[in-house]
Amino acid sequence: EKARESLLQAIALDSTYADALNKMCELLLKQEVYDEALQYFRKAVALDNSHADAYTNLAHLARKAGKYQLAMEQYSRAIASNPSQPDALYYRGFLHSLNGNYSLALADINKSLEVKPGDGLRYGTLAKIYAQLRKKSDMLTYLKLALDNGYPAFELQKDPAFLPYQKEEEFQALMRTRDS
Repeated sequence: EKARESLLQAIALDSTYADALNKMCELLLKQEVYDEALQYFRKAVALDNSHADAYTNLAHLARKAGKYQLAMEQYSRAIASNPSQPDALYYRGFLHSLNGNYSLALADINKSLEVKPGDGLRYGTLAKIYAQLRKKSDMLTYLKLALDNGYPAFELQKDPAFLPYQKEEEFQALMRTRDS
């Protein structure tokens, strides 16, 4: 609540301050106040059409609302504004994977890891993609990296992408080392 008040004060002082508008968007997005967040996102982007974080946040909002095409467009705009925007790269890659565009997904997610290395979620998503592609060796490599970087084993164990591998000793051994 204090953060919201501070941001509202900053916006009241200068309603053309795109960063404050974007931070308010982020706060509202975390609080799941999507309609209000959308208003601030639109203002931030209108003030600064090269604001990569605002495009990324607008894309997050669209993705959470199930508007994947709009999300894809906004992630692409964020990347056009800042080619090293790790969240836009990751989530655009994630959406590519949902559409079965695995080569595009791998390219985006790997690039996001160049910018933000050591992220368990990104490694976990790569492991899922390789599982879906039936590339066991790559899947195990990224599965280990995901676990080593904090991705919860129980999340991976319940993911349907790994069903074909769950009875295999290598998969079970990786999971056992994380359960203990």
